[in-house]
Amino acid sequence: MSVNGASAGAGGAARLGYDLSVPLLHVMPEAGVGFHKLTGAAGPSIFRGFVGARAGFGAGVRFDGFVHIGYGSLAFAGGSTGSPILDAGLAIDFTLLPVLDLGIHTSYNTTLKDPGLGDPVRWLGLGAHVAISF
Repeated sequence: MSVNGASAGAGGAARLGYDLSVPLLHVMPEAGVGFHKLTGAAGPSIFRGFVGARAGFGAGVRFDGFVHIGYGSLAFAGGSTGSPILDAGLAIDFTLLPVLDLGIHTSYNTTLKDPGLGDPVRWLGLGAHVAISF
């Protein structure tokens, strides 16, 4: 999918949160940082900090929804800028041990203003994650 001259890319994020779990329910306020590099003519590099939460249900297999808002620094061929940034998505987690979850997720990500590329930068994220609970 091409957006603003960017087509594909790679990235990652690290987040910290506090699990407010009760049986079969899961709520986690969290904060984190992420980096994404989109390819293509305008392919921006995006470094972002964010806060948000995830909520879900299930035991053994858990279904979560999440939303984060933050601020991103974008660097691209024409310069660099910053923008408020938002993501929302869905995840499935598999609890292997009481302290270890493995999962997959998908998310919709967007800057909340045009960083000078003609439109806000938008991308879909697909990935895998590991969660360690203390």
